[in-house]
Amino acid sequence: MAYALGLKSSQSYELIELARRRPSDEVLLRFGALCAIHAPTELDYLWKWALGRPFPRRSDLVGLALPDELQDLVLHDLA
Repeated sequence: MAYALGLKSSQSYELIELARRRPSDEVLLRFGALCAIHAPTELDYLWKWALGRPFPRRSDLVGLALPDELQDLVLHDLA
């Protein structure tokens, strides 16, 4: 799982799994993709549980380098 999430070590994954370290947005996006979580309500729940905030919208990620394969998971801002 650590490799699939792009983490450098299994220890990093273990710290996230044990809630001793918060995952980055990119790690959570990869986790959502691996688990086929695409519904906005489910993504919001995952983010609120892991980071204490709603799932990022496109405007929240301005300036961050996000891999192309994860771009489609980011929700568009509501008008």
